[in-house]
Amino acid sequence: MSADVLVVGAGSAGCVVAERLSRDPQRRVVVVEAGPVVPADDDSRRLDRLVLGSPTHPAPCARWYGDRPPLVRGHAVGGSSVVNGGYFLRAHHDDFDGWGGPFDTVTISQAYDELDGWGNGGTMTVDSLHVPPPVVRSLERAWPRTPPRPWPGIGVQRVPVNHRGGRRWTAADAYLDPASRRPNLDVRPGSPVGGLLVERGRVAGVRLASGGELRAGEVILCAGTLGTAALLMASGVLPGPLPVFEHREILVRYSARTRPEPAPVLLPSVVHTAGGAEIRLYADDFARFIQGARRSSPAVGVAEMRPAQAGELRLDGDRLDVHLAPIGPVDDAVARVVEVLSSADLAEHVVDGSVHVDPVIGTSQHAWGALAMGERTDWLGAVDGVRGLRVVDGSILPNVSSGPHATIMMAAIVIGDQLRSL
Repeated sequence: MSADVLVVGAGSAGCVVAERLSRDPQRRVVVVEAGPVVPADDDSRRLDRLVLGSPTHPAPCARWYGDRPPLVRGHAVGGSSVVNGGYFLRAHHDDFDGWGGPFDTVTISQAYDELDGWGNGGTMTVDSLHVPPPVVRSLERAWPRTPPRPWPGIGVQRVPVNHRGGRRWTAADAYLDPASRRPNLDVRPGSPVGGLLVERGRVAGVRLASGGELRAGEVILCAGTLGTAALLMASGVLPGPLPVFEHREILVRYSARTRPEPAPVLLPSVVHTAGGAEIRLYADDFARFIQGARRSSPAVGVAEMRPAQAGELRLDGDRLDVHLAPIGPVDDAVARVVEVLSSADLAEHVVDGSVHVDPVIGTSQHAWGALAMGERTDWLGAVDGVRGLRVVDGSILPNVSSGPHATIMMAAIVIGDQLRSL
């Protein structure tokens, strides 16, 4: 069968693109998603649980890439918005200084407003959800407060969360489900793609892993930075390696004097520093939230949010190898966290002498930038030198200094609205 537009991946971007383009009743839109539909009442949708499994035993709605460090993505209708921590913070204003095409200040703001309701609602039903536990409230007092939302600034800010009643409100809930009765929109879960069909230099559709083909006038890859890169390289459309950026993270651990009270979300507050770090005031040990995680100790994270160096994505047979760049200079932020945790102000929460820096460098599961707009794609996601193909997901973000989820959805709104008129 043939469609006007074939969207590969019903994740945070794919749900938006499919909804926008299917508003035209004359345009036939087909969406293929490798993962299942996860019901809204499923326990895995609870914000206080991250049901991911492990690299060797993945959860049904998760897909793992590599193990040093392990990287995991959503594998379901709704993509990573089904399994992530619910962090829905806009990028900083100055992140967009070099963006072109339709990404002007007004258009960007309107798209974010649609999603988060100016930090208080929107299609993604965003709010803070929570009063942080006592240890987080004590940590917050060590830094100045930012101005009111919706835009992040330097200092402490409570993390906006996309939820409804303590359960993740996903991109599928907000965009795909309301459009599901349109006769020109066909959504196919459980349909992994085995490769792209390339004919005379043009992408003409996809080959399904189960056999058979789907053809379209245009293919839009929305499979996430890692999934999209693997598909492009495996199909021979783009040679590897491809660049990839991440927010690498150092954990400053401590022993708690008392067991922290249960919290509805892992990351209730963050601090953004003038030096480009994000200090993450986690509510408790990760094992309280992530099923199967090894029990350790509570921690405060320090992530480099404006990395200067890219890692690489390479294909080894059928396996995507992810080689992340080392973390940049965040020593000042780490030292400040150690100082605060060791201070008298935290003495009622932190065991004296227990504060230490974890030697393992982690990551934020925020891969982006493999096909950045203005470099490898145009400002509507068209891949340079490849006809019939666009990419709309984290791959095309030129930069992002906060969690990319909200910004990926914002970009999908802007691009989707532009494509409707083409």
